[in-house]
Amino acid sequence: MTKVVDGPLLHLDLALMALVAAPPFPTKIVTEYHSNAIETSLYAGTIAVAALLIAAMATRLLRRPSLRGTDIPRSLFVQSLQHAAGVALVFGSSVPVAVIISSHAAEYWWLLAVPVRCYLGRRHISASKHAAVTPSHPAP
Repeated sequence: MTKVVDGPLLHLDLALMALVAAPPFPTKIVTEYHSNAIETSLYAGTIAVAALLIAAMATRLLRRPSLRGTDIPRSLFVQSLQHAAGVALVFGSSVPVAVIISSHAAEYWWLLAVPVRCYLGRRHISASKHAAVTPSHPAP
C-alpha cells in the first residue's frame, strides 16, 4: 500500500515485525497457564500493541499522501486504521477484565473484536456508498 518508506514508517514496521515474532511465546503461555491473569494479559497486551503499531502506520500513511501508492484509495487506509484501533481497544480493555474478573472472562472478551470489526466494516461500506452518491462539487 506504500510507494515510499520513510524513516518513521520503517521503524514502525520493524517494531511490528519484532512483535509479530513474539506471539508464539505469549500464545504458548496462555495455552499452558490458561487460568492465569498475568499470562492472559501478556497475550492481550501483545496483540493490542501490534494493532496499535498497525494503526500508527496507517495514520502515518494518511498524513503523508506522498508515501502512499497512487492507486490505493485513501478510504482503505482509514478502514485499516479503524480496524486496528478496534482490535487494540478490545484486546487492551481485556487486560483489566483479566485482572479484575478472570482470565476466562478476558478470553471471551476477545470475541468482541468480531462484532467491532463487522460494525466498522459496515460503517465503512455505508460511508463509501454515501461518498459515491454525494457529488464532490456542488452544481452551479
